[in-house]
Amino acid sequence: MPDSEIYNKILNLPLFLGMNSNDFGQVVSSVKFGFHHFMPGKQIKKEGDACDHIIFLVDGAITSITGANNHSYTVSERINAPAMLQPERIFGLTQHYTKSYVSATECHLISLDKNEVRFLLESFEVFRLNLLNIIATQSQRQEKAKWREASADIEERIMRFLHEHITTAHGEAFFKIKMTTLANEIGHSRLDTSKALHKLEDRKLIRISRGMITVLGSGI
Repeated sequence: MPDSEIYNKILNLPLFLGMNSNDFGQVVSSVKFGFHHFMPGKQIKKEGDACDHIIFLVDGAITSITGANNHSYTVSERINAPAMLQPERIFGLTQHYTKSYVSATECHLISLDKNEVRFLLESFEVFRLNLLNIIATQSQRQEKAKWREASADIEERIMRFLHEHITTAHGEAFFKIKMTTLANEIGHSRLDTSKALHKLEDRKLIRISRGMITVLGSGI
């Protein structure tokens, strides 16, 4: 990638939006960026790895994979550029990735290690505010979701369960989950859960197959 194209990519990353040319010139001259290229199917990060960098996806697409604590189901999502990989995990109580990431297509990523992030936070207000806004928005959405009224309707309960485990509103999400596990999660019988899933499939919100639920773009 030519240097000018790289710098344009960096300037348009979420944490640098709004930065003026003088500040950005200082960033380019004083901050060490990591540049990474992955072919399809390569492991980028594994769940449990230390989160000691902020990683930006600038080209291509990756797949995020999240597993339940008891390993009873997993959720896979396709993430298209531009995106960041769990920036909230670089600080705080648990500084480890809670997802695994695999390249879905050929892709390019840019990384900043924690020391560079600290320097940027201390030196540039725009960077500091951008990161605070991203983390605050995420926190507020999670808080709001906790207080949504519970529904007695089984189809709504299923969709709520699916939506609560999806982190991106673009593309499809894939749940590898047994019918009995889903039924237990939503508090209904296996038979009623199966009937409700077929109704949701008829509405083209999901697609079901053995041990798999795909949430379609229309259902997100």
